[in-house]
Amino acid sequence: MRKLLLLLPALALASCSGGHDLTSNEPFRVTCATQKGWSFTADVRPEMPQATVESNLGQIAFDLNVISPTMFRLDVVKGSYGYSIVIIRESGRVHFGGLNLSNGESLGPGKLKCTFKSL
Repeated sequence: MRKLLLLLPALALASCSGGHDLTSNEPFRVTCATQKGWSFTADVRPEMPQATVESNLGQIAFDLNVISPTMFRLDVVKGSYGYSIVIIRESGRVHFGGLNLSNGESLGPGKLKCTFKSL
């Protein structure tokens, strides 16, 4: 039983693709892509108020909000468009959503495949 307990940290690390431990407060890079070819890379430093996101829209500073100890949300509003990236630290899942603020149209790009890397 004791040997199994020693494996838990390694298993938790393996569950986040790329090897970064999202439950730590160490900076990391998350790179995500959709089946439709859209992608973004975000450099997140949990102790900072903003994260840098690079995508086909260019480089944008997103506000970093700590929703709970297990969830980050990156938000930005540019003109009539708003974007949100939610990172669930326990599972390594990432959700992206966009909203056209002038007409309420959702701009979500579909399913994301993401990898994590320590900075």
